[in-house]
Amino acid sequence: MIKRVVCAMSGGVDSAVSAWLLQKKGFDVTGVYMVNWDHVEEGVSQCPRTKDQADAQMVCDRLGIRLHVVNFVKEYWNDVFMPLVSNYKLGRTVVSDIACNTLIKFDLLHKFAFEELGADAVATGHFARTTQGDYLENIDDGSVVQLLKPVDPLKDQTYFLSNLSGKQLRRSMFPVGSLLKSQVRKIADSESVLSDVARKPESMGICFIGKRKNFESFMDQYIEPSRGPIVDRETGGVIGEHSGIHHFTIGKRVKIAPEQFQSADGLFVCSIDAGTNTVFVRVN
Repeated sequence: MIKRVVCAMSGGVDSAVSAWLLQKKGFDVTGVYMVNWDHVEEGVSQCPRTKDQADAQMVCDRLGIRLHVVNFVKEYWNDVFMPLVSNYKLGRTVVSDIACNTLIKFDLLHKFAFEELGADAVATGHFARTTQGDYLENIDDGSVVQLLKPVDPLKDQTYFLSNLSGKQLRRSMFPVGSLLKSQVRKIADSESVLSDVARKPESMGICFIGKRKNFESFMDQYIEPSRGPIVDRETGGVIGEHSGIHHFTIGKRVKIAPEQFQSADGLFVCSIDAGTNTVFVRVN
């Protein structure tokens, strides 16, 4: 029987409502806040983690549950961020959230929850469902666990959970998976213990790093710029120069000085050659 559930608390509304729903279902809930990115090391003066951690603590205090803080900065750097950098150096655009979920949230967090806190299951605020039910009410050790889309198609996060193993899914709860985002916010609005995070903006950008106003400048801190040609795929002619293939991804629109190339339809990246440091473009 599942009694003790560890809920990953991000400081946002989805995890806050998840913890509240778990309590309403009668589970013994414990919160965990993960520190995975060192903003101070990066040289950022204002750390968004401070606000998120404070909000997570506030919600847990109001719900009367304990909040543990765990530090996975080293593991996140080695297993998620550096592979991201390595791929960008080769001109590959990868979704770090997939690795983050597989290796951090649903591996390291799970190990901490089960081995250190004696949890029976781990819950997150992801918009997703499984064949086991939102609260593992349909758990069946003999069946294959399937990942299912959430009720809200606009908030579907199953793509970011696509690499999770059956073992990881089997012990995971997604309390908001059967709710619309508007319903999640409505619950938070109506409950005084959650009201302070009810209208908190969505977290955006790279998993645990956040949205960057200038992503190219951010990546330049970790990848040395290297100039190379921008080539017209149709003609083979060089029509411009770039400062690093890590600034490009397939389908990205490229601006070229009008005296070098003119097109009313615009130019878009069609391929990247890391060996020659070349970005190939073509008219849409």
